[in-house]
Amino acid sequence: YRDDAGDDANANANTNTNDNDNEKNAKETTSFVKQHSYDIYFNNMYDVLEHLETETITLPYNFRTKPKGEETKRKFQIRHMELQDVKRAVGLCLKEYGKYESTSWVSSSNSNNPIMKLIESKLDDIDNFVFSFVVLLGLSQRVERRMKSDDMSSLKQDHNVLLISEIKLDQDGNENEFIFGMAEISLKAPEPVTTSPPFVIPTDLKLVLSSLQNKGVRSLQPYVSNVLITNEYRGKGYSKLLMGACHGLAIKWGYTEVYLHVDADAKSGRAAQQLYRSLGYQPVID
Repeated sequence: YRDDAGDDANANANTNTNDNDNEKNAKETTSFVKQHSYDIYFNNMYDVLEHLETETITLPYNFRTKPKGEETKRKFQIRHMELQDVKRAVGLCLKEYGKYESTSWVSSSNSNNPIMKLIESKLDDIDNFVFSFVVLLGLSQRVERRMKSDDMSSLKQDHNVLLISEIKLDQDGNENEFIFGMAEISLKAPEPVTTSPPFVIPTDLKLVLSSLQNKGVRSLQPYVSNVLITNEYRGKGYSKLLMGACHGLAIKWGYTEVYLHVDADAKSGRAAQQLYRSLGYQPVID
């Protein structure tokens, strides 16, 4: 998807198409891109977050807001993922994308064969282990890559993973952080067919791949991926705040467009498509 409204997006050689054309051409995923204008009025939290890393808006960013349907303000924070957060983030990803609920062999299958149930549960356990290992390694690489860029101004920023959390008070009045969402913004060749790889790829190698894919054009654009909000916090606008933070980083890096992929199915991808369209993203077809 591409966004032609402001400062984030991941566009390049693709052109916008209308909704009817999108429905005809979209297959498993659709590529989106967003462009930004710099005349943004700070009338809501999303607009504020699009100005991250300015003199007044930096990470970590703390704010209080009333979730939809509630009357009391609660405290939240958006910040970079650190190495100590990786294990908790793996748990979020496993619960969302892994075979988390099928690890109990008692309920893992509709089959009446207990041996098959046990086999299926063990296979699910193996799938979950492999998935968790890949995510653990990939997220750790991303955090280390961002830390290197922070320490070396000559190294281009890439693979920034952001977390959103609620700060809750325990019985003793101490603050505890509960992470409930994440999103990544990285650099990627503006090619709508492929998504972000599980592991960190050196920026120079990305440029080489971009040249091969785009007839000699060495170009990278910001790419948003792995946007995740846990079930109990969905539908309250938090994913939009994460997107705003990603867009803010893209602006800081000097880009005017950002890309992402989304499920193109009219049913399963409807909520995500509505979110990205509301932020100004437009579909692009290769």
